[in-house]
Amino acid sequence: NFDMAALNYHKYLGSLDLMETFGENGSNNVFGYRTEMDWDEKLGTGKNQWYLEQISTLLPSDSEERIRLVWEWEEYLMDEILLTIPITSEKTYRKYWDDLEGYNFTKGILGSWGKLSWNGLHIGKKNLSELVISESQWKSLNPLFLRESQSTSFFHASLIQDPLFWLASDYSIKPHLAESYSLINATHIRINLREDIKWQTNPDGDFADEYFDTEDVYFTLFCCRNLTASDLPYRINWLKDMAIIDSHSIDLFVDANPITPENEPYAQFLEELCKMMLPEHFLNQTQLGDGITPDTTEPSWSSFETNGFGTGLFELISNNLGFETVLRVNPESWWLNSTLTNDPLLDWANRFGSFSSNMNQLRILHYQNSIEAMMDFEDGIIDISPTLSSKPITTIGCNIQDQKSKNLNFLVFNLREKRTYIGNRELCPNDSSMTKGLAIRKAIAYAINKIDLNEMSHEGEYYIIDNPFYEANSIWCNPKIENYDFNLETANYYLELAGYTNISIAIGFNAFNLFHLTFSVLVVIYVFKRRQRIREKRE
Repeated sequence: NFDMAALNYHKYLGSLDLMETFGENGSNNVFGYRTEMDWDEKLGTGKNQWYLEQISTLLPSDSEERIRLVWEWEEYLMDEILLTIPITSEKTYRKYWDDLEGYNFTKGILGSWGKLSWNGLHIGKKNLSELVISESQWKSLNPLFLRESQSTSFFHASLIQDPLFWLASDYSIKPHLAESYSLINATHIRINLREDIKWQTNPDGDFADEYFDTEDVYFTLFCCRNLTASDLPYRINWLKDMAIIDSHSIDLFVDANPITPENEPYAQFLEELCKMMLPEHFLNQTQLGDGITPDTTEPSWSSFETNGFGTGLFELISNNLGFETVLRVNPESWWLNSTLTNDPLLDWANRFGSFSSNMNQLRILHYQNSIEAMMDFEDGIIDISPTLSSKPITTIGCNIQDQKSKNLNFLVFNLREKRTYIGNRELCPNDSSMTKGLAIRKAIAYAINKIDLNEMSHEGEYYIIDNPFYEANSIWCNPKIENYDFNLETANYYLELAGYTNISIAIGFNAFNLFHLTFSVLVVIYVFKRRQRIREKRE
């Protein structure tokens, strides 16, 4: 009996903070990895730990070298140490009317808007200048104090407010409000901003003709560092100091580990700068007694929560609480200014489209449950269905797209305690380059039929996954990762390497929650060498 655990993994890995999950002292290290498991005398630490430390500090953040290093680490993790067996990733679906052209579920509304157009009127459709979608009611348009679970509020805010850098659907990083960045050294970063980007006028109209500059960046990052709680996604701990060079250049000073006397580099800084920028001129009207920290009790803060504005594509027109939110394309948005978007580094037309259609309004209807929203979609009131976790029925006049969920299912080896089998550190009698524990873990991996599990539990609708983290992070996923396809002969081979020639192994998974469905799966591996010999003799 091999002790294992099931991990329903929700961790957002856009920042690629692998140390938290796979490192020895990571808060999500459910495997019980310790450096003694793969200690390397030359490195002075475990090889897995060494890889993670290099990934955490290697610059530039978006370099090919860093991507290749992540790929190399994945290959090592899955082949040489094998802490976990990735199994499946849930598919989520969107259904939409087929007279809507240019929609891409993976890229979302913002990534699709410039390519959207109508080629007809579906049932219930009356206004070709408007797109109607569904969401639950948002709570706030200020991302600073939102929790990760408040995705609806983040979505609404992102339609209005722009990030400094853009996290693309493949998890590559693109310039956005920031035109570029450069490394003065490993802990000193200079960010250059795009010029002539105008803020929308606040609802009261008393802040017109304001332009995005380094004061806004400084203010936003100051708030992220000093005003947000440690468990909020907008919190940043690696930023030691900032210095404004001029209105469009700002220097950031990094220290990933304040405990040490020297400043430590932090390779994830670029991913963490994909944050929506806040309007300093509006939110920093008054300060606390230190004359620096903004006073969040000032009325502008509560106003911004419900009437947020930014530099983004859309501007908020109205919000009927619990019923609908209406946004309109801002005709003065820099998104529509080819003088600004023709920067080759933006690759704007390819990524976002030409914005040539007459679609200029987004109406978001608020629903408390997806069933009601789906019924309104079938009546033509909504143009794109809510996100669905089960494949919708194909109907005439509609299309369906799917993408991978951020929820992953892994089988996790529990190595926190000394295990007779899966954690055995003795060398294999038939292969001195491998421990018995690793050989047995490989045997288990090859003996698990992911396809059958998917068919049994999800009617084959989930994605089979092989990478040890969210596979939508496609640029970071090693395309040649060891996939451990079901093969009992290979499983038996690894058992033989470990010295087991006559053994019956049972692996149980009892009542664990996979994507909100509780079920029990029993995977049983029978390796009866003696019976095979008897059968061979009879034949």
